[in-house]
Parts: sequence; structure tokens; C-alpha cells
Amino acid sequence: MNTRAISSATYPRWFGTAHIASIMGIAASIMVGASATGPLLLSLGNDAFGSYTPILLLGSAVTLAVAAATALVKPPRAAF
Repeated sequence: MNTRAISSATYPRWFGTAHIASIMGIAASIMVGASATGPLLLSLGNDAFGSYTPILLLGSAVTLAVAAATALVKPPRAAF
């Protein structure tokens, strides 16, 4: 699924439209930072463990924990 399509529909629902450009700009910055951090963490994990397997398992565990935590997020109230 396209992330932009999801964020274009979700951000206004959660935050309203008054400051949507600022919110989307911050979200884009976070995505760029995360994209740059991933290869660095994989490289450091490979250096530390001698293999990519432990760092990939750790990353998978974090991803599953975040996915499970999303079940606890309350639906937004109307932002208008």
C-alpha cells in the first residue's frame, strides 16, 4: 500500500487541517531519518555480532511490538 495515500487520509482525520503541512513535513523528516538509520544499525549489528541474523531478529521483534501496540491506540475524536 502506498504510504502517501494512507497518510493523506489519516493525518487530517487525526489532526485536522489547520496545521497539516507542518505535521506532514515532520512525518516526512522522521521517515527520511529512519531510512538513514536502518543501514547504520544493520552495519553496527553486523560488526558487533558477526552476522546480520541477531540484529534482524531484534528489528523484527521491535516491529512486531509496535504492530501489537497499535491495537491499543484509541480512535480519534473529530478534530474539527
